[in-house]
Amino acid sequence: MRIGVCLPSRGYVYSRTMEDILRNTQGRTDIEFFFSHGRGIPDSANFITNNALDAGVDYIWFVEDDQKLPADILEQMLAQNEDVVICDYPIGRFGNCVKVYPNGTIRAGLGCALIKASVFEKLERPYFSADYEFGVTTEGIQPMELNPDRDKTKIHGNHDLIFYYRLWEAKVKFVIHHTPVGHYFFITPKLPKSGNKTGESYVCEVWEYGDIRIIDSNGDRYDGPIITEEYSIENPVYT
Repeated sequence: MRIGVCLPSRGYVYSRTMEDILRNTQGRTDIEFFFSHGRGIPDSANFITNNALDAGVDYIWFVEDDQKLPADILEQMLAQNEDVVICDYPIGRFGNCVKVYPNGTIRAGLGCALIKASVFEKLERPYFSADYEFGVTTEGIQPMELNPDRDKTKIHGNHDLIFYYRLWEAKVKFVIHHTPVGHYFFITPKLPKSGNKTGESYVCEVWEYGDIRIIDSNGDRYDGPIITEEYSIENPVYT
């Protein structure tokens, strides 16, 4: 068995996320990493997927660059032995990523998803695109043609919705894993680097179900003032 760990990053991966990935893959000899650099959405996802499949992997494990992963989440997902295993995760203080609709369509992301390589044989390349928008009804997601005046480079998220919709059309079975994962959100600076002070000091929210906390660059709980024009504890801004 070979597992392709695919990180569809547009140019950076948080070090805490990499620590979590390495804890999950430590000691395994069936792992190969695939990275994307300097590519937007959906090109980054297509690039690493194509490379992993061309390398002959049996599974693709998608991990986005700001996820907080339990130490054994990969083993848990492999144990389910399903075509597609998706982890839910917070996308804000009060929102979550995954929702399954009555007609079987799904809203989900690539934050932590394990997919058998054989699934991609049912789809044509490119596997990810931003060529459609989606309308949502009480029954499910319905694709709509993209407004020709819409700038595709500014569309965020449609590539994974389109991907999961195509899986649904192909009658691919997927399961929602019982263990959700977390999400890092850097408050100040927006990325953990600031000139010569890189890595010395940053403040980060950690979103997990039932627990939202703020940590400093040492990983300790942070209760001090946050000096930034665009953020406050009472009125957080997520961009």
